[in-house]
Amino acid sequence: EAYLKEVKKKENNGKKNIEYDGTMNSLIDKFIEGYAKWNWAPLTYAKNVSLFDNYIRPTIGNISVKKIDSFMIKKYLVELRKMKRVPRNNAKETGELLSESIIYSIYQRLNQCFRHAVEEKWIEESPLRNFAYPKPKYEKNKPMWKTSELKNALNINEERQMFLLLNIAFLACTRVGELTGLRYDTIKFRFGELVPTEIVINQEIIRLNKSAIEDIYKKGKVKYVYPNDKKYTTALTICTPKTEGSNRTIYIPDNIAKILQEEVEYIKTINHSFKKEDREQCLLFIQYDTGRPYERDQINKKIKKFSNTYGLSLHIVFDIWVYRNHL
Repeated sequence: EAYLKEVKKKENNGKKNIEYDGTMNSLIDKFIEGYAKWNWAPLTYAKNVSLFDNYIRPTIGNISVKKIDSFMIKKYLVELRKMKRVPRNNAKETGELLSESIIYSIYQRLNQCFRHAVEEKWIEESPLRNFAYPKPKYEKNKPMWKTSELKNALNINEERQMFLLLNIAFLACTRVGELTGLRYDTIKFRFGELVPTEIVINQEIIRLNKSAIEDIYKKGKVKYVYPNDKKYTTALTICTPKTEGSNRTIYIPDNIAKILQEEVEYIKTINHSFKKEDREQCLLFIQYDTGRPYERDQINKKIKKFSNTYGLSLHIVFDIWVYRNHL
């Protein structure tokens, strides 16, 4: 009996009696300041912070962390299914309910926040330690162009800019932001040589919430912010790629490089009419009338118009690596 008491005493001495006195909001603040700002890519940071701001802070943000347990989190996640989705970037409200994928993302952010709190010894145990929210089932057979349609699209060169968009996306397996962030001053043209024409991917174009831009600008991940009206809550930015491994050089075969060279020469003949800040970015894929880069929605419109013109099915073309892996 004395031995058991001694063992119990040692066990109790070894336990960390950690009690966090703050609310969920204060815990989120510590997590964002101590982890998120330094580890998340700009777009990831903006998306995840919006999940905290739109769905977590307004509902459980003012609750003391001491009172939060697994039952409360489970109940909260179930109740999210009745919540309406917050419109993005001042868009009109649609009344659409939260999807399972968004709820799962909210669960992931909460889990990450609590795990970080345990690692930093702010709390002793995560209320989610024995709970896993079911991962939503995604459509396995995503609709895509047939191989014949893709080959046809890659060979249509009546529209030079669209020809280059599709072919470079296919060659480099780029994200949309990486594609629209390509600079023509990084291109080294070579024809008929062992090493073909090369272009460097070292930045991407993304739209971020202005508050997120202020938070991460000091990290050096935001290279440039396009000026816009103060009434807007977001701004177009040029950022470093999502990961360090995303910085890469791609090689362009001669037949595509010749058309690429024509495009660069054309841009240089019209860029005198652009604003200085647009001209200095030396972007390859621009709107010819303004010199501003394309955004994802504008690219999608170009794809839709292109598909309608040439009788192609309307699928998401810029998940282009999916197509490449199926050829």
